[in-house]
Amino acid sequence: MRGSEQAVRNEADTRATLVDPKLKAAGWTDRQITREHYYQRDHQYTQGRVILVGSRVRRGESRKVDYLLRLSDAFPIGVVEAKAESEPADAGLEQAKSYARDLGVAFAYATNGHRIIEFDFFTNSSRELERFPGPQELWERWERNAGQVEQFLTAERYPLAFSSVRRSNPLLHPYCPEAQCGKTPFYFQEVAVREVIRRMMLGRKRVLLTMATGTGKTFVAFQVVWKLVKSGWLQRRHPERPARVLFLADRLVLRDQAYNTFAPFADGTSEPRFKIEGHPPNLTRDLYFGIYQTLWSPDEDGRRLFEKFPPDFFDLVIIDECHRSGFGTWREILDHFGSAVHLGMTATPKQDENIDTYAYFCAEEPEVAIDPDHPERGTWRPPAYEYSLGRGIEDGFLATYKVHRVRTTVDATGLHLEDAIEQGAEVFVPEDVEPRELYTTPQFEREITLPDRTRAMVGHLAGLLRRFGKMEKTMVFCVDMEHARLVARLLQDEFGPETGLSNYAVPIISEEGEEGRRALEAFADSDKPAPVVATTAELLSTGVDVPACRNIVFMKTVSSPVLFKQIVGRGSRLDPGADKYWFRIIDFTGATRLFDEWDRPPVPPPEAPTGPQTAVLTGLVFHCRNRPAPRGCPCQRAHRPEQPARAHPHGRGRPLPVRPAPRGPPSGPRERRRVRGPFPRGGDRSGRDHRNRDPAQAGQEEGRQDPGRRARGDHRRRGGVPHRGDRRAAHPRAVPRLHADPDRREGAEPGRPPRHLGGRPAARRRSSRTSPGRASTLRSWPRSWAARRPTPSTSSVTWRSEARSAREASGRTPSPTGSRASSAAMPRRPAGSSSSSWTSTARAGSTSSSPKSSASPRSASGAAR
Repeated sequence: MRGSEQAVRNEADTRATLVDPKLKAAGWTDRQITREHYYQRDHQYTQGRVILVGSRVRRGESRKVDYLLRLSDAFPIGVVEAKAESEPADAGLEQAKSYARDLGVAFAYATNGHRIIEFDFFTNSSRELERFPGPQELWERWERNAGQVEQFLTAERYPLAFSSVRRSNPLLHPYCPEAQCGKTPFYFQEVAVREVIRRMMLGRKRVLLTMATGTGKTFVAFQVVWKLVKSGWLQRRHPERPARVLFLADRLVLRDQAYNTFAPFADGTSEPRFKIEGHPPNLTRDLYFGIYQTLWSPDEDGRRLFEKFPPDFFDLVIIDECHRSGFGTWREILDHFGSAVHLGMTATPKQDENIDTYAYFCAEEPEVAIDPDHPERGTWRPPAYEYSLGRGIEDGFLATYKVHRVRTTVDATGLHLEDAIEQGAEVFVPEDVEPRELYTTPQFEREITLPDRTRAMVGHLAGLLRRFGKMEKTMVFCVDMEHARLVARLLQDEFGPETGLSNYAVPIISEEGEEGRRALEAFADSDKPAPVVATTAELLSTGVDVPACRNIVFMKTVSSPVLFKQIVGRGSRLDPGADKYWFRIIDFTGATRLFDEWDRPPVPPPEAPTGPQTAVLTGLVFHCRNRPAPRGCPCQRAHRPEQPARAHPHGRGRPLPVRPAPRGPPSGPRERRRVRGPFPRGGDRSGRDHRNRDPAQAGQEEGRQDPGRRARGDHRRRGGVPHRGDRRAAHPRAVPRLHADPDRREGAEPGRPPRHLGGRPAARRRSSRTSPGRASTLRSWPRSWAARRPTPSTSSVTWRSEARSAREASGRTPSPTGSRASSAAMPRRPAGSSSSSWTSTARAGSTSSSPKSSASPRSASGAAR
């Protein structure tokens, strides 16, 4: 009977008939009405990664745990992974451990309905149990191993009604109700709140949260304060006065966003929130919101505003964007309130430029190995909780991204003022500036102004916006305010007339003043159609929520990984109302080189091939030059009866013979070649028969018909004269031939085998690669091999000199390419080359769009002259 039950009972039946009764017997209920010691079945805690298929979006598979054990709504403590009765109990143990790590719980269980395997993350060991532990038992074990976290609770201990502990312990106290806050915390926000409160209850004074932009750091801070205040934990530390919290930022927009997030504290009867805006301070509120600049401002007597608050006035100070505030002049503000708990929040991992941030906030954290598998890499003190951009994309809580990299010629090669002047650019050098010989991308728009470069970049961006959608919200990050104004004006000129919007593109470079504030609010509002494009230098790089933003554009060089991650985070927010699940990064300055593991979703290791690997694959390789072809085949060749016929791989038509290339000095007069290509036999593309003409004459005539062949490198040179009679390169799989008469080449020795001008040995002309499963034709080397590899023939060099001399003798001088060429975008002339060769190089590389480029070095103050 037992065997038949095992064969029939699947995982669902095992859970319903075996696992559920055991959980209920241990004291866990399946109903959430009690709000304490209950379990959630099939708890889905991720949304599934956003997957792009072209421009369409679909969701990947979400992560779901069979059972999540909760002591209260706000405190999960264990997970249970159930398998079918027929499977071993420990078959789901690794899966349960993975879920437990994600959810930040201490106990993981795997069961098949009969055996129960427990893994304890405090001891990092497993054991087999007869039954599931009850809620009270798990809580006592957690409290005993996590530390004395209830040091400020009443002296009464267990046995206490669990609901009483739940009300007074901030770890167990419920979150702000969804009816008041508008949302419930995601799983990673729950873990962050729990880790911060646990450290505060252990008595630590400095705590750090590292969470990617768009993951709700301000909402996490709000829930931390909600639980600490509503549970009475902060009040019990000093019963004589109320608990007070300071939210500190360095920008007004961040301060105002936090003020709005903490709105549920205002219950209609009282207003505990207060914005610090100037002297004198208000000392009668509980929740304060301010910026460093205001607290640092002095009064008439020179006394600064923060000095008018008592040093122990605040219990908790929350520092937003702590990686770039609090460690310079304003450090005195933090030191003044040093007795309070300091909670730092940042969106960037540890870097060399914010190492002081981690040293300040993580000093009380235990040291752990940087890489457990490589102890030689040393140790570090991690933050209380870390949630990266890549992890947020993988879980489906953040938008994924596409990258478009664009480089202008002047960015790729640099700008030489001497060459720019030679090409006709207007260069204005202030008297107090010593110009550089070479300017590169980091100096553009900082030390030297290139209006044509900016116009070319804006023109390219306009083309992309027309293709992607010209009404998509876009942020353009510029070098400075002047650059931001120019880019906004050019984009407005591009799209203003066709959209009918007078504020299609606006510079948002300062939050001071009513006009700047209105523009920022309108741009952040997804329901307002304009402005569509916002150009800025630094203002929008951190803290500004624009969920509908689809394009992040870099027109400024970025060398700071911290700033780069802050800017990329502007587009990472999801906006289902605007159907925005992904965004683009348009990079004109190479900023995306700063991507690292923090920004990329984790990639699973490649799976090893399964099954026996004993099969052998064989096939034939046919060289296009040496294979015959049936009538109508694109590789049709002339009929040559001298060579025995070979079978055509296509398997149709009458096989045609081919003749191999000569392998030594000719025994008679040189043969005239035939033009090869997809045109009538014995003729060229014009259909004229030239089999009885001299090859050199035929090549010169063809050169006039197709002058672009010289630039492509498809011509063949013989005896110092460009030979264009061999047209086999017109075939898509044609390869260079050997010289028919090696003795005619200068320096060739009679009797030696011929050598190809491109430098490739004749013995290696055929490829040894195979295409599995069928015969295939492969190229042995690129079409323009001779153009890309220098030829050892001195005759070709002589010809280049003669051609150059002929041009110079004719009186022709180099000229810029077209009326729209810009010398400022031209690459530098190679040393030792003539003016004609320089003109050819510049023609191929120019990307500017005006007859003259204006290159204006800036003075030390950064203004254009």
